[in-house]
Amino acid sequence: MKNINLTEEQKKVLEKYNLYLNAILGDAGMYWSAYVYYDDGIDYIEGPTPNGSGGWERKDDLSPEEPGYNLLSNLADDIIKSNEDNFYDFLDDDYARSGNVNLQYNPQTKIFTLGFDAYVRKGEESENTKTFDEVVNQPLPWYAGNQERLYNKLIDEEYIQKLIDEHGGKTQFEFPYNGYGDSGEIDSNLPYNDDLLNIAYEMIDLYHGGWENNEGADGTVLINLETKDVSIYHTQYYEETEYQEIDEFQIV
Repeated sequence: MKNINLTEEQKKVLEKYNLYLNAILGDAGMYWSAYVYYDDGIDYIEGPTPNGSGGWERKDDLSPEEPGYNLLSNLADDIIKSNEDNFYDFLDDDYARSGNVNLQYNPQTKIFTLGFDAYVRKGEESENTKTFDEVVNQPLPWYAGNQERLYNKLIDEEYIQKLIDEHGGKTQFEFPYNGYGDSGEIDSNLPYNDDLLNIAYEMIDLYHGGWENNEGADGTVLINLETKDVSIYHTQYYEETEYQEIDEFQIV
């Protein structure tokens, strides 16, 4: 715990304002928040906001015109900004690219508690290997409707041979893909024809529809025209919040 030293005049201002906060908030107190981005620093600091139900609507109850309100707000800004480097300890390019600062103030104890919620990107891996026959007989997902699928041709020997011939006798094909935030695609530099590319997209959609949404996903589709099977190695990403308490600050 670190101490925050005030002048005698500041102590008088805070004492008066704390009496008011105790009357309307008790030990529930209030808080400030701010987003922190790995590559863009601290966003706008929001607050103070009363804790509890309807806190946002009760902001005016904190009497922003009072000198004590400004005193606490200035202290909160100083605490958050001076601890910016500590927030980056929980952020990096892969693990967590952003997080949320949460600074709580208890008017009864005169303690600020600084915490940080890191928005951690995690992945769940899966693997599917199916023969062409199994793929063709796989029920379409509900969102696909009755749309015709190009992969249905994979049970046609002449069509398979046509694909092999068009690729100079090659029988094994790899399609890396990745995306997030509602946008994703297969590697656009692959030297394969449109039919094979579209079949790979259909494979991803068949087993992982909506894969590019939110935190997104990545993976690889492997199509083997010799053994007549397809494999999908897929990692779906999601976000979890991990809380870290940074420090406490006692007003003295």
